[in-house]
Amino acid sequence: MNLNDEISPPVGPLAAAVKRVCSPDSVYWAFRQGDEATFQDEQEIEVRLDIDPQSIATFVTPAGWRVAHVKPNDGMLFLRRVQPLTDEALKVMFAEVLTLAVANNGRFHSWLHGSELPDW
Repeated sequence: MNLNDEISPPVGPLAAAVKRVCSPDSVYWAFRQGDEATFQDEQEIEVRLDIDPQSIATFVTPAGWRVAHVKPNDGMLFLRRVQPLTDEALKVMFAEVLTLAVANNGRFHSWLHGSELPDW
């Protein structure tokens, strides 16, 4: 996996944030469930971004993602895609969603995964 071509590699404070989130000590790694044997399997993941509510109307869904749910008044945006849960795949995902959040005046809140995520 590579960073989405539409998103430039992070620099400055964003690069520092990506480094913190990608660190094995980051709380974001606690959301990954399973074992090394299943991390290669593709699973549906969902990320929550909290963005400026005024950005919701003009939000452009990145390639490979789909909008699962939006709470426009709160600026909550839930995106989904299918991917493996390997360390490298998650690091790429973290960099993508952090970059996307910052580009939309927001932040990356959380993520989850599973074989049968419920629909909203």
